[in-house]
Amino acid sequence: MLVRSVLIVTITLATPTLAAEQMAKSGSFITASGFKGIEQAQQIGGHTLSHGVVYGIVTEDNPLHIKTANCPYISEVSADTVSLVGKCAWTDGEDHIFTDWNTTFLASKGLANGAQTFTGGSGKFSGIQGSNPFQCQLVGKEGQFLCTQNWTYQLTN
Repeated sequence: MLVRSVLIVTITLATPTLAAEQMAKSGSFITASGFKGIEQAQQIGGHTLSHGVVYGIVTEDNPLHIKTANCPYISEVSADTVSLVGKCAWTDGEDHIFTDWNTTFLASKGLANGAQTFTGGSGKFSGIQGSNPFQCQLVGKEGQFLCTQNWTYQLTN
């Protein structure tokens, strides 16, 4: 009975370690996601200036097991041109990947292509390098959009 208990405890403690060791140290993959933004805006001299946060859910499994994103931003709208710059914290539910991102697009088209670069990470993502360029399509009238991210990463740990 004691041997069985020790075996169960050993397997339980080793399982997270084995999962982390099996994560590929580098790679590329594509994910789909949905986002919802919440913002505050002001009209100033023909421009709309705003800031807010977009919350995202990654809808597909992926090698890094990323599930959600929290992305504060600032924006400027002038005529039909929307410019956004922000940061994201992507998570697998335990550790985080931090990014800087930006995009400029025509509001009338509702389609944004953007650049996103990793700036660091925590836990198993500490020292991660790479990028995550994206394409987003505005949907609805309440700040929702659907996106595709093209991940390329290298874990340095």
